[in-house]
Amino acid sequence: LDKIGSGGMGIVYRVVDRLNQLVVALKDVRVKPDELTFERSTVSGSDGSTLALANEFQLLASLRHPYIISVIDFGFDSIGQPFFTMELLDGPRPITEAALNQPFETKIRLAIQLLQALEYLHRRQVLHRDLKPDNVLVTEDGTVKVLDFGLAIDVEVLRATHDPESVSGTLAYVAPELLRSEPASVQSDLYAFGLILYEILTETFPYRRSNTYQLVEDIMLKVPDVDAIPPELQDVLLQLLEKEPYRRYDSARSVIEALTYALDIAPPRDTLMIRESFLQAARLVGRDQEIQQLDHAVRRVREYEGALYLIGGESGVGKSRLLNEIRIRSLVQRTLVVRGQARPEGAAPYQIWLDVLRWLCLITPVSDANAKVLAEIVPDLDRLLDREIESSSQAVASSARERLQETILAQFNLLEEPTVIILEDLQWAGEESIALLQGIAQRLDRYPLLIIGSYRSDEVPDLPERIPEATTQLLTRFDEDDISDLGQSILGIDADNSQLIAFLQEESSGNVFFVIELLRALAEN
Repeated sequence: LDKIGSGGMGIVYRVVDRLNQLVVALKDVRVKPDELTFERSTVSGSDGSTLALANEFQLLASLRHPYIISVIDFGFDSIGQPFFTMELLDGPRPITEAALNQPFETKIRLAIQLLQALEYLHRRQVLHRDLKPDNVLVTEDGTVKVLDFGLAIDVEVLRATHDPESVSGTLAYVAPELLRSEPASVQSDLYAFGLILYEILTETFPYRRSNTYQLVEDIMLKVPDVDAIPPELQDVLLQLLEKEPYRRYDSARSVIEALTYALDIAPPRDTLMIRESFLQAARLVGRDQEIQQLDHAVRRVREYEGALYLIGGESGVGKSRLLNEIRIRSLVQRTLVVRGQARPEGAAPYQIWLDVLRWLCLITPVSDANAKVLAEIVPDLDRLLDREIESSSQAVASSARERLQETILAQFNLLEEPTVIILEDLQWAGEESIALLQGIAQRLDRYPLLIIGSYRSDEVPDLPERIPEATTQLLTRFDEDDISDLGQSILGIDADNSQLIAFLQEESSGNVFFVIELLRALAEN
């Protein structure tokens, strides 16, 4: 639709997702690969490995928090440049701009929201590494949204640049230890937060930014002047901006406690959305073997070797979580991904295939003859193709089903890109949908397709027998070690409460859904 922003990392556009008609923001990343570094460091700093850009996207897609922008989708264009889509914000402004001329209470509220976002990131063992006002936006309703984490331009590149915008941007918020080539840490993020808080409170920056040399000198040596800071907050600011990381606070939660204590105000209560962010974004645990097998299948489909997997298990055992994980992993391997969902009742024919077919018609050429047939089950096909389609008088019945299925299979023949199709809740799919799945399964040697379908094994135990071409994975309930891993992922890396883990095991019997519900109930109380 239009360009809404640009910077050193790329250009952001307002776009329409043609599949669902949602207006979203698309960021086209236009930085040379040798100017990017990507590091997912553990909180302890023990993991210094450099990851590829795609792996960083894989991480970002798993994060959900009210004060962190939501990454929706990502991929690579025809020349290999990465892009990703995210929620479109309403009237966003950098946090320092939004705080201008605002009451002191408003400034502190914005700062605490930013700290809550950092607490969530660090609990997930994610470092922002590029925290600055342009990456902390405030919407019109006063909500902080943190974005662009993990995509830091290499410090050496910045030190060599003569671009004033780059110098006054990212480098200005780099902690002293990073200039000494020490690893990023929670404390380096908190240092950047301290600079942002300083700007929010004083509406000035503590260091000289006229040239790179003076800026680096101040970062390394200058103790910020805190005379303009309210006296009760001066010690907090000075500790945040200590030159040595070990002298700073050890966590965002500690900073929240220090701020609220200094100001004699109540600490913020976690909202329902914040509690849900910790409950719903835990890392995948207990499914290493299944993920390894599915990862291998994704690599095979990139070599144009099709396959079909059925993921079975009882309700609440973790099928959807596994499918979401493999969706993200497939996307970062430059594989197209589309998903369909069956409904328990009142669904139209081919309901589970509807979104798949709509997507297929967007990326493959559709002849008038095929369009006429497909329009029988894709009601908005004329809008998707942006042309009129001759109506057909023939309903989707037994007499027409064979023709429709052959048309769909012919359309799949036009698919050129390796694709993963995820079909959820096959136990609710109609016979016509299962018949189409059987037809595709018999032709997987012709299509660059990996199909992964989930089903409740207690409701349709014979589904694997009806589709013998499929490889079946039956998910079992978690044991105590799995529940311990899940609990620690949700509660934090320091969570080690054997009594709580035993309680969760006993009350849930290893069902993941029940574990989450128990933790939700405990959080609410």
